Amino acid sequence: MPNPYDAGDYLSLEELGQLAKRRRREDGETQEDAAAARRVEQSNISRAESGRSNAKDVLFRLIRHYTELDVESEPRYRLVEK
Repeated sequence: MPNPYDAGDYLSLEELGQLAKRRRREDGETQEDAAAARRVEQSNISRAESGRSNAKDVLFRLIRHYTELDVESEPRYRLVEK
């Protein structure tokens, strides 16, 4: 499924989390798979996909892994090309 967002779009942490979650599922991975591949606890993946601010670093790593985009975090969260 194509990415509904493009470089230059501003998204909330929740929207970024939903994007990461959808793309992870499309790749057929569980949260446990994603956690093992990134050497973090599954709960960190859950927090990231929920858009929790204490998991931004994990969330941004998920976006980079599952999409062709990256995230600029200042002053707002903006998708950019890698």
